[in-house]
Amino acid sequence: MRNKFLNDLQNLHPELEKREYLLLQRMTELGHPMRMTAGLRTLKEQLYLFNQGRTVGGKIVTNEKVSLHNLGLACDNCFLGSDPFPNPETSPLWETYMAEARKFGLTCGGDWENFKDYPHIQLTPELHAMEVVNLYLGSSLDKIWFLIDSKLGLSSIPKWIIRIGIVKELLNE
Repeated sequence: MRNKFLNDLQNLHPELEKREYLLLQRMTELGHPMRMTAGLRTLKEQLYLFNQGRTVGGKIVTNEKVSLHNLGLACDNCFLGSDPFPNPETSPLWETYMAEARKFGLTCGGDWENFKDYPHIQLTPELHAMEVVNLYLGSSLDKIWFLIDSKLGLSSIPKWIIRIGIVKELLNE
């Protein structure tokens, strides 16, 4: 069962938390309210999603065994109402969402060439997602969050020291 705290904005990198909050607020102002469906994901959850469509039933939903969701640097959103995931080929809502997300400096999964993931947004300033994941695999979450802060020109004294301990605990559930 999914831990209810994993979709808490406070389990994201603080800068993504702020931008996600502002993005959701902006979408509501535009008349297209949304909510976060996935934020921080445990390593176990990510592995299950990776196996989906491969060794367990369902369709393939990810190509990654470790994701930016595991690092508190990505989240997925859906629209509120009767059609939370409208068809991007027939609805302009995803384009509106992505345009607004870009204004907040977020990378959009709907822009990807090989695997369109319209609900997905991530905070990876001047970095490729796999570069961040590979750095995490050879290092630590603290170093990743310091790197993000550095790329964003944020203070060298992080405001997330207590938060990252909680995120690390949740990550390994």
